Formats: sequence, structure tokens, C-alpha cells
Amino acid sequence: TGALPKTVSVGQQGSFTFAIHNLENRDMDYTYAIYLGPDIQQEDSLHLKNGYTTFLAGSFIINQTPENSTLPVSVRLMGKDQEVHFWVDVK
Repeated sequence: TGALPKTVSVGQQGSFTFAIHNLENRDMDYTYAIYLGPDIQQEDSLHLKNGYTTFLAGSFIINQTPENSTLPVSVRLMGKDQEVHFWVDVK
């Protein structure tokens, strides 16, 4: 995976890569959502065979957030109570 965005300007898109790895001993359907703060930016589903890993591109756009603030960006597996996140500075 690549580096996470640290700073994004209002109106610009931030991009990152994340992975989902299936260790559930069976093929699985996963639904994930990308959040910027409390708001969903992207949602999708995929089928992943047992033991496989997939790398996905995620993105978000900062629209009306005040400049000089910090926001969490998170990827959540829906129905799995699993999440990864990082923080981005808005300039």
C-alpha cells in the first residue's frame, strides 16, 4: 500500500489504498464504507475467497470543512465491527 494523505485542501480529493484479507475459513461477501468524519464518501461490496487478499483504492473529497481543521478518514467493514482509520489535516 502507498502513503496515506496527510494534508488535503478544501475542494481537493484525497486518495489511499487499503486491503481486505479473508481469514474466516470460508468465502465471504464484504461490504465496506469509507467515511470522512461522520459522512459516508463511498460504499461498495465484494466477494473474497478464503485466504485471499484484495487491495482497493479509496478516496474522499473535502467540501465544506473549515480550513485548518483535522478530520478522521475511516474504512469500516459493515456488520463486522472492524475499522481502520487515519487523520487528515484540512488546509
